[in-house]
Amino acid sequence: MAEAPLRPSRFFCHRCSAEISPRLPDYTCPQCDSGFIEELPEERR
Repeated sequence: MAEAPLRPSRFFCHRCSAEISPRLPDYTCPQCDSGFIEELPEERR
C-alpha cells in the first residue's frame, strides 16, 4: 500500500493573524519575525 505524500506542516502566526510557512530552524514568521506561531492540526479528508 502506498503512503500518503507528506505535506508540510501548517502554522498560524498570532501577530499577523495569518497562516504561514515558518522560517526554519527558528520557527519564526517570515512576515513579522515573530515566534508567536502555532502548528495547526492536520486536515482530515
